[in-house]
Amino acid sequence: MVEFGDLAHTSAEARAGLSAAAEIELRNRVREEVSRRAVPGMFAIVFGTVACGVLSGHAADAPGAFAGVVAAMAAAILARVPFIRSLRRDGAQCDWRDEGGFFCAALLLPLAWAGYSALLLLSYPNHWLSAGILAFTAAMSSSVVITFGMWRNLALAYIVLLMVPTAAVGMLLGSNLGLGVTAGCLVFSYYLVSQVTNWNRFFWSSQLANAHLERRTLELAAAKEAAEAASRAKSDFLTCMSHELRTPMNAVLGFAQLIELTADQPEEVRSNGREIRAAGRHLMALIEELLDLSRIESGQLTLDLQPLDLHGIAGRVIETLHGAVPPAVALELEVSDPLPQCHGDPLRVRQVLVNLVGNALKFTPRGRVTVSLSAPGDSVQMRVRDTGIGIEPALLEHIFAPFVQGDSSPTRHFDGTGLGLAISRELVEAMGGRIEVSSAPGAGSEFVVHLPLQPPALASSG
Repeated sequence: MVEFGDLAHTSAEARAGLSAAAEIELRNRVREEVSRRAVPGMFAIVFGTVACGVLSGHAADAPGAFAGVVAAMAAAILARVPFIRSLRRDGAQCDWRDEGGFFCAALLLPLAWAGYSALLLLSYPNHWLSAGILAFTAAMSSSVVITFGMWRNLALAYIVLLMVPTAAVGMLLGSNLGLGVTAGCLVFSYYLVSQVTNWNRFFWSSQLANAHLERRTLELAAAKEAAEAASRAKSDFLTCMSHELRTPMNAVLGFAQLIELTADQPEEVRSNGREIRAAGRHLMALIEELLDLSRIESGQLTLDLQPLDLHGIAGRVIETLHGAVPPAVALELEVSDPLPQCHGDPLRVRQVLVNLVGNALKFTPRGRVTVSLSAPGDSVQMRVRDTGIGIEPALLEHIFAPFVQGDSSPTRHFDGTGLGLAISRELVEAMGGRIEVSSAPGAGSEFVVHLPLQPPALASSG
C-alpha cells in the first residue's frame, strides 16, 4: 500500500500497542485535518495572483494571458474539490488513490503561481511589485509548514515548486540583485525543509501520544467499570450471605443459651453452652461488620443524626467492655466538663467507640487504656489512648484501609477481620467528622475522633 501520510515512517516502538482500528482512525483524522487546512491557501494564491497581475499592469497589457492564468487556477481549485471531499470520507472508503489524487491536485496551484510569478519577474524586473511577489512567495512557502507539514512529501514538493522557479529567475536576470534572490531562495528553502522535517516529527509524535493516551483512557475506563461491577457483586454477595448466616446463627445462640440456663444440665454441658455462645457472639460481630461494609460500599448506610449525650455513651461503652479488660490493664474514662452538645448517630458513635476501645484492649497486654472527652475548639473530641505495642510507621498510613490488621502475619496473635477501623472512619466521616491516629512501636497509640457541634448538611450517607 502506498503511504502519502507519514504514519508508516514512524518508529515501531512509537506505534506499538496501536490496533489496526486505531491506526485507521488516526489516518482518518489526519486526512480530515489536511483537507480542512487546504482550503484557505487556495483562495490566498488566487487573490495574490489577481492582485499582482493588476498592480503590475500585466492584466492590462496582456488580458488574454492574465485571464488564462486565472482560469488555470480556477481549474486547479476545482480539481482539488473532489479529493478534499474524498479525504473527509470514512477511512474504510478512502484509499491511497484518494490521497495520491489530492497530492497531485494540491500541487497544481503552486505550479501555476510559480509560473506566473516567474513571468512577472522577468517581464517587469525593475517594477516595485517585484519585492511584493518575492514576499508573497516566501509567505506561501512558510505557510506550507503548518498547512501540509503532516504530509512531509507534499510539503517538500510544494516548497520546491514555489521556490525553485523564483531562484531560477534570479539566475536568469544575472544581476547582483538577481543572484542575491537566488541565494536567498536556496537558503530559505533549506530552512523551510528543516522546519517541515521537525514539525512533521513533532506532529506525528503528538498524534501517536494522543492515540496511546486515548487507548489507555478507554482501558482504564473499562477496568474501572469492571472493578465497580466486581465490587457491587462482592457487596451483594456479602449482604446475601451475611443474612443467610445470621439467621441460623441466631438459632444456634438461642439453643446455646437454653443449654446454659438449664439448671438440671451437668456443669460441663453448661460450660460448653457458654463457649458456644461466646464463639457465636464473636461470629455475629464479624457478620455485622461485613454487613456494615457492604452497606457503606453500596451507599445504603443511613444515619439517625441527633444531639448526643457523649458522656453517657462513653460511660456505657466502658461498662460494657469492662469484662473484657485484661487483669494487667486499667480502663479509664476522663471527661472535661461541661461538654458542649454535638450531633451524630448515637448507635454509630457507640459502635466507633467500641471498635477503638476494643482494639486498644486487644493490643495492650499491660498498662492502661484511657478514653477522654473534651471540646478544645469547634468540635468535640473522643480520644482513645493506650500504652500497648503501637503501630509500625509503614502500616500507619494504611491503618484505615479495609482488611488491614496491626499483625497480619500467618502466626498472628490477634484475631479480627481488619474491618473495624475502616468502618469507623466511614461512619465518622458520614457524620461530618474525622478520625486521626498517632502511634509509635512500643509507645502505644492514640485515636482521636472529631465530631461536629453542628449537624452536617445531610442526615444520611449514600
